[in-house]
Amino acid sequence: LGITEINYSPTLEPGVVRGAGPRPIGHTLGQTEYEGDVSLLLEEFNALVTQLGPAWMTVPFDIIVTYDESGSGLSTIVDTLGGCRVTKVEASNSSDSTDASTRKLTLKYLTLLLNGVDPMPAQPTIPQ
Repeated sequence: LGITEINYSPTLEPGVVRGAGPRPIGHTLGQTEYEGDVSLLLEEFNALVTQLGPAWMTVPFDIIVTYDESGSGLSTIVDTLGGCRVTKVEASNSSDSTDASTRKLTLKYLTLLLNGVDPMPAQPTIPQ
């Protein structure tokens, strides 16, 4: 495939709960952020843009990342980035390089499953 690199990093930043004294007494649940980037060969980038269509930076899509060490005895790992949107595009080209032309996409995404497990707490819901 034409993906040369992918990076993703979920964060959960808890707040600090304080009472009348100087020491913290707990943490709030916090706010979740999902950010990452993916580098694609130019041909793969063009295919993605064509598939997403006009205003493609506003169209959400999922990315499934599979780590497979066939023959090593290790398990296959599958991570899923859900609701990805492209927030930035960087082009990389050089006339004196033997490397293929690429595009690096900065991503924001809404959900993440690391080998099928959500690392974040569930969204609160209104009881019915």
